[in-house]
Amino acid sequence: MQIEGWDLIKLGVVSSTNDAARASSKDFSGRPIVFIAASQTAGRGRMGRRWISSAGNLFMSQLFSLQEPLSDLVFITSLSIADTIKNLTSGLDIKIKWPNDVLVAGAKISGILIETGEHNTVIVGVGINLVSSPQDENILYKVTDLKSLGFDIKRELFLQTYLKHFNANLQDCRRRGFAGIRQRWINYAYRLNASIMICQSSKTQTGIFKGIDEQGFLLLEHNGEISKIAAGDVFVPSKG
Repeated sequence: MQIEGWDLIKLGVVSSTNDAARASSKDFSGRPIVFIAASQTAGRGRMGRRWISSAGNLFMSQLFSLQEPLSDLVFITSLSIADTIKNLTSGLDIKIKWPNDVLVAGAKISGILIETGEHNTVIVGVGINLVSSPQDENILYKVTDLKSLGFDIKRELFLQTYLKHFNANLQDCRRRGFAGIRQRWINYAYRLNASIMICQSSKTQTGIFKGIDEQGFLLLEHNGEISKIAAGDVFVPSKG
């Protein structure tokens, strides 16, 4: 079955859709594939964190030929999720917290994990809370789901709409470079021109979030100087 130019493979219970995509990358034919699963037993997110895969939510992985920097795909994917939610809902406050957490009404609604496969392929794993918001004591951020916000959207409709936006954003980036994606991403940026705290493994920094540069690095202003941050977790300082 094809959907928006992608071969669609529906799976039952899997460890993760990224694992299924990686196995398929060993004999990749060049045709883009999207995998969706009924449930995952070992879903994972960025930095090896666990992704709780509750039934009814959307778990998918895209497998395709890699032509752009992986960092570009981080922003293309999060932008496409935000565009999809905006397209399928109304009246919601939709933001993207650097680098790739889509927030709705101030709470996280999705997760993204991008990995490389065999034969110069890339795997873009996405989880969307459609019908429930998994709770866990180790979750760093408040979470939400579309159903609790008043929107009962079927997995197939969300998938179709997302792939339409992803295709358009990917082609735009390949045609014009990262600049157009960067500006549209910044339009959704959470805490733009406001105080943030960046937590990294070795240190914590605070400052004013001034957007992202041409490589997707976070621009943090502190005492009139701009620092470029490659990785970290964004929080709101206790004094806001």
